[in-house]
Amino acid sequence: ARTEASLFASVLAALRAPDHGTMVLLGHDDQLNALGGGLGLSWRPVPFPENSTLPASAIHFRRIGQLVEAEYLYIQDPSAQKQRPTRVPATFRRTGKASIDLKSFLDLAEAAFEPDCANLWDHSTLRQTLVA
Repeated sequence: ARTEASLFASVLAALRAPDHGTMVLLGHDDQLNALGGGLGLSWRPVPFPENSTLPASAIHFRRIGQLVEAEYLYIQDPSAQKQRPTRVPATFRRTGKASIDLKSFLDLAEAAFEPDCANLWDHSTLRQTLVA
């Protein structure tokens, strides 16, 4: 997880700002594995093995007040056309649930990366660019 410093820094920035709106971060299985490992997450994408990082999959974080919820989205049958993603809980090892208080989430994320290794940018400027 320490190799994905910029990803962790971006997730932290988005969740620290309650009015940030939606931020979509793109990556590959390495980034999903880093997030899962760094935050102590697990998911069960039936019919695939536990914690599989499948093509076109994602981890979705949602901040609701002082709570962060997590879920894993994936395509159950990659050969099928026009399929909606299947959503399963992404469970935090610390809580045994798909939710965690914001402070604990921030503590986990901050411990998972080296801030000096992150490429940081002004997220408010990025948001203004995307909205305009």
